[in-house]
Amino acid sequence: MNLYEQAKSQHLAGEVKEAIALYQRHLKDEPRSVETINMLGNAFLDLGRVIDAIVQYDRALDIDPTFADAHYNLGNTLCIMGKPDAAVGAYRRALNNQPEFFDALFNLGNAHLDLDQSEEAIEAYRSALAIDSENGATHFNLGKALRALNRHDEACDAFRRAMEIDPDQLRTCSELGQMMIQTGKPEEALEYFTKASSIDPDQPSEHFNIAMALFVLGRAEESEASFRRTLEIDPKSGRVYECLGRLLIQVGRLPEAIELIEKWIELEPEDPRAKHLKAAWTGRECPERASDDFIRQEFDHLADSFDLTLRNLDYQAPGIVADVLNKAREQDATFNRIIDVGCGTGLCGTLLKPMTRHLIGVDLSEQMLLMAKRTQDYDELENAELTEFLAEKCDTFDAIVSSDTFNYFGDLAPVFIASWKALVPNGLLVFTAEYLAEPVEESPYHLMPSGRYSHTDEYLSGELSRAGFTLESSDQVILRTEGGEPVRGFVMLARKHQV
Repeated sequence: MNLYEQAKSQHLAGEVKEAIALYQRHLKDEPRSVETINMLGNAFLDLGRVIDAIVQYDRALDIDPTFADAHYNLGNTLCIMGKPDAAVGAYRRALNNQPEFFDALFNLGNAHLDLDQSEEAIEAYRSALAIDSENGATHFNLGKALRALNRHDEACDAFRRAMEIDPDQLRTCSELGQMMIQTGKPEEALEYFTKASSIDPDQPSEHFNIAMALFVLGRAEESEASFRRTLEIDPKSGRVYECLGRLLIQVGRLPEAIELIEKWIELEPEDPRAKHLKAAWTGRECPERASDDFIRQEFDHLADSFDLTLRNLDYQAPGIVADVLNKAREQDATFNRIIDVGCGTGLCGTLLKPMTRHLIGVDLSEQMLLMAKRTQDYDELENAELTEFLAEKCDTFDAIVSSDTFNYFGDLAPVFIASWKALVPNGLLVFTAEYLAEPVEESPYHLMPSGRYSHTDEYLSGELSRAGFTLESSDQVILRTEGGEPVRGFVMLARKHQV
């Protein structure tokens, strides 16, 4: 056995430092051995010495620019360093020299997925599967890329193929379950989640998923039991306290829900969701609006499943505001600039884009904005708090649109004032708000157990007038269903006075 083979043997045995010494001895005799230099780079990488690893891969490529393994390993190292864009180039150079390089195709797909380039990821994974159609991990990652593009049927096919290859893969069962619950198939979701839980009975996420599926199915007692089992395994999960609390409120057990929120606050006293929901559930120390931290945390968490979840709630608000704005156009004139405040994943974007030359979206949640970017409907996307953003503009927008965003504000006076300033003369403000029949404890807006605010018609019209708007229309509408019940609200159209 020569020095190179000895070094590889020790490397495989986990004796990395000893292997490095042998690789280096071998290179004294054969300094242009690209295989040895490449393996020396791998050994350095195993020790976390990424810069030393890159030096060796570059050294090997200086000697032989066609050496695919070194390009591939350089790509892996760049991914570890958080540079997937550079890794893509390295993987492609490996493939230029070795087109049937399965691992390079697989990791190229992963790098594209990290870059939110789902179409390119799909192409790489399918090329890899043309080489090895029985690789379950590739089918799984293909499913993730397809899901990111909302190609749900194809994604489910990919996940199911991954499960056929590896029936005991927990993450595949869980992913399929998530897709089923989001596409309105809770019975099938429950089957997948139950299977996932049988693979790892102590995995709290799967008990949580079972609880959510049971909740959607209206099996409240079983859902509660699964939530409580989740808390036994992971007693610090804020999301479980929140969801179990919402279930208890829905079945009329508000005092028990408040006990849960108190425990959550004890565990995480600074958690913005816990603080906001405590105020909503107890009715004590209610803020004038939801905090920026609450909005970011809540909607960053929801971003991936937001559109499908709202579809299952028969969500109407985007279509309602777009229809009102469209009817307000003078002879189908094109607006110069529309801003969609609280744009979320961009559900309004597709409807607004044909009406304007320039469409801007603003949201506090970075994850929501990433989803909105995929729609390609917006000319600009801004990560900002909407009141502050609008207050910095003057005579800028022809129309401001807000779909189910103002219900995270109690006091809307600052929002209306900022909106008036940001609109051009005769500019339009179109928004939805949730319905409050009468003031609660003399307040014209109320923080509900949902964590959102409802407003009286009189309050909204009064504040619009004080801000300088003329209210042109106000209609009661159904915004969505929630817990099987319609959520009533307003859609209002107001115009900035001609100055």
